[in-house]
Formats: sequence, structure tokens, C-alpha cells
Amino acid sequence: MARDGARLVPQGQAMSHVLRPDPRWSSSAIRDLLEQARAPGVISLAGGLPAAELLPTERLRDRSAHVFELHGAHTLQYGPSVGEPALREILGSYEAVHPDDLIVTAGSQQALDLVARGLTRPGDVVVIESPGYVGAIQVLQAAGLDLIACPVDHDGLDTAALEELLGNGLRPALVYVNPNHQNPTGGSLSPARQAQLLALADQFGFWVVADDPYREITFDRGVPSPEHGLHPATSDHVLLLGSLSKTLSPGLRLGWCSGHRSAITRLEMAKQAADLHTATFNQLLAASVLSDHRWWIQHLQALRVAYQERRAQLLDALELHLPDARVSRQSGGFFLWLELSGVDTTTLLTAALEAGVAFVPGSVFSLDDQPNDALRLSYSYADVDTIEEAVSRLAEATMRAAIRS
Repeated sequence: MARDGARLVPQGQAMSHVLRPDPRWSSSAIRDLLEQARAPGVISLAGGLPAAELLPTERLRDRSAHVFELHGAHTLQYGPSVGEPALREILGSYEAVHPDDLIVTAGSQQALDLVARGLTRPGDVVVIESPGYVGAIQVLQAAGLDLIACPVDHDGLDTAALEELLGNGLRPALVYVNPNHQNPTGGSLSPARQAQLLALADQFGFWVVADDPYREITFDRGVPSPEHGLHPATSDHVLLLGSLSKTLSPGLRLGWCSGHRSAITRLEMAKQAADLHTATFNQLLAASVLSDHRWWIQHLQALRVAYQERRAQLLDALELHLPDARVSRQSGGFFLWLELSGVDTTTLLTAALEAGVAFVPGSVFSLDDQPNDALRLSYSYADVDTIEEAVSRLAEATMRAAIRS
């Protein structure tokens, strides 16, 4: 007899390990779409990737050698689960929190995963924005949580709608928001709604998970100060997620979560179970780069200028080729949210790919995945010389889809 797990299996009899589909585990629709967008001749306005030419490759190359000279073999060793002290010190100052109230993670995506696994139990209720960030939906569903949608507009999460849900008896463990330049709509949580959300969190005892990767990519107003928004210093119920993926490098996979020390301790335990610690060399490299404060400030300003110019190009192209499209108001980030009245954008995507342009249909960002007339366009990654051509192709596809219907 051969032993398979806790069962005895007759010798020579194979056990079947074919797994049945689990609705909690599915590939990201945007990741799947990006594969199609890589086809020859397709201009992608789909993924929220930073522009390749804006990544500070020379700076990172130069600092890499410096890190090895300064830290030697330590760069290749195991490290503390909460993160390298040098990087935690810098990020703590950056987020206006004590370094002990912050944990470094493999991107903010892992930070959210640690929150879901460390601070909730399967079956707990989580309120998410609708339309909302696909990656958050994927993480929270995989944790076995019960997701409830709450609408958003250009002022962010509709906290009046949230208050109504709470008044009707809903008791969430978490409320997840993008406070600045929400993905996908680009809206930002207004000060009045921030105050109402914090008051509701204190009253009903839920965590506010403020995932804020686009804060520094602000160009129509001053860059928000972290302590003046949803911040752990304002309420013990706030967990603030951050990332270097949009500003320094997505490939380094560096993010963080700051919050009440008791919560960070729970996340540290979850981190140990997940991957022990974030890559030591990557953390020390980021600490070396960010320690040059003058360079970092100049780099962030250059990003804002470049992305603002790209957004202007996309807006001009939309006015020229799709003048009837309704564009949501936003003040930064990587995306524009469009509504094409009477157009099923899920069906439109097929025609768009045939015309050589990719976008993300609005249905991807909702829990019910129902077709609608909205779509998300990213201006961050496409070559600046191809943005107008991409919108021209989209307009052509829209006309073609209308004829077919």
C-alpha cells in the first residue's frame, strides 16, 4: 500500500489530483488582455504600466554597484520580515508614520493580500468601490471574503451610499478605497467624504484600507500630504497602502502598509508565512535611491510633467475622434474613464483589437461582470507618437461595432 496524504492507496493505483475550478481563483482579466495587446501592430491603451522611457534605469544601475560596495554579502542574505531598517526609516518619513508602524511588502498587491489573510476570516464582508480595481477584487475573492459593491464618482467612494448600507445592517470587516486618482475612474475622495468615512469606521469598527499608489502622480492640484488624508494618525482603523511601482520601478516589487502597530504585527505573521521577507537587495537599492532626496523630488516632478502631457494628448485625440464620449473628471494618475452611450464596450473590444488598439472594457471592473458602455484608457504606457493613432483606431472600431449591431 502507498500512502497519499492521510489515505492508503493500493499499490499501482494512481490518485487523481485534477482540481475542479474554484471561483475564488481566476486569472486577472486585464492580465489576459495584456497578452492580446502584445500582438504585433496593436497599440495598447489597456495596462496601467509606467512608461518604459521614464524608468530611471541609469540611476538604478549606478546605485546597484554602490549598494554592493556598501553592504557586501548582506545584500544577498535573508532579512527581517517587516523590512530593511534603512528603507522603513525612509518610507516612515515619506508616509509620516513611525517606522515600527510600517511593513515592507512585495508591492502593494501583497500588502492587500496580507491584510485580507491577517485581519479577516473567510466569509467576512468587505465593501469595495464599483467600478473598482480588478487586482483588489481578485485578492479579496481569493481570501474567501464576501464582496459588496458601493458606487464611486469623481469625488470617490459614495459615503452616503455606504452609510445607507451600514444603516441597513451591513457590518463589513474592511472598506477598500483608492483615495487618489481611483482605478479605474480617476476620481479622488473628497475631504468631506474622507471625514465621513473615518467617522463611520470609528462608529462601526471596520478597517479602512486606503490603497494609494497614484498619490505622487498628481498634476492638476497640489500633491496631497499623506497625513491630511486617510492616515493612521487620524484613526486607528486606517491602513495606508503605498507602492514604488508607479514612481520608481514595478519590477522591484516594493510596497508597504502602515497602520496601528497591532495590525502591523498581524501582517508580519502573515508575511512570514507567505515569503519570509521582501528581497533584501531590492530594498537596499530603493533605500539608496530614495535617500537622495533632491534627486527623488526632481524625478517625481519629471513624472508629473510627462504624464500630464500624455493625458493632454489623449484628451485632444478624444475630442477630435470621439467628441461624443463622456470623460470623467480626474486630476492625476494613469487613466481616463469614458462612457460611450449605447455602446457595449465588451463587444467593442473585439472590433478594437481587430483595428489594432486595446483598452479595458468597463465590465471588468464590476462584480457582476455585466456589459456596459464604459471603458478605461491608459495614457501612461503607449508611445506618445501613437496616442492619436490609437484613438483614431478606437473611433473606427466604434463605428464598425455600431454597424454590426
